[in-house]
Amino acid sequence: MRSREIKGIVHFMYEWEEFSENNPDETITENWREGQEGDWVLTDDGTVVQILKRKSMYRTDNYGKGGSQYVRTVCGSFICRPGSRMDSNFRKNIYSFGGDKTAEEHFRERQELTRREWLFVCYYLTDIDNPVGAYLTAFSTKSFKWAKDQAYKLLRQRRIMDAVNQNINEVGEETGATVEWAIRSIKETVDISKDDEIKLKGADMIMRYHGAGKNPPRKTQQWSRLL
Repeated sequence: MRSREIKGIVHFMYEWEEFSENNPDETITENWREGQEGDWVLTDDGTVVQILKRKSMYRTDNYGKGGSQYVRTVCGSFICRPGSRMDSNFRKNIYSFGGDKTAEEHFRERQELTRREWLFVCYYLTDIDNPVGAYLTAFSTKSFKWAKDQAYKLLRQRRIMDAVNQNINEVGEETGATVEWAIRSIKETVDISKDDEIKLKGADMIMRYHGAGKNPPRKTQQWSRLL
């Protein structure tokens, strides 16, 4: 018998023989895919665990309920499909189907944008000096502090900045405001300016353009002043 504490509650996992000794009034559902919340089920490697949660997954095509069901146990989360396998290994994160990684690790390593991340990029591009407002709108949250933390966290992710830069480059090509145009404009401003601060900022921006390639500096009030 093994145990694991989840949110202050200790949950147990049994071998087949010891389950009956400890739970004489309980039955075992041998096909875990049919188990409901509270049921004890048999894993594919012969261990008995309890279904802690059973829920419907959201479909990614129309964002409505439907599709497959999944269950959560002391071991992790598993999709109730004929080809899915449930074993008795403890996952680091029981709330994720890729349970060997934490939610934070999945967030950092994921390459594809979610629907709300894409909305964030779209709103952010309309006002890139207001990422917090973009997050509040895209993620429908009312907490300014949470939105501020998460917005700048998103902007540190490569997948987000790749999407931002791709859209900026597409608009630049359509309008003629390419990287080359920006460098020439900044250089012309630096050449005629007598303000040492503008000269330093301009030189720094030009170097960032040359070094960043696909990642030009963000538009700020200082950038607008230079251009």
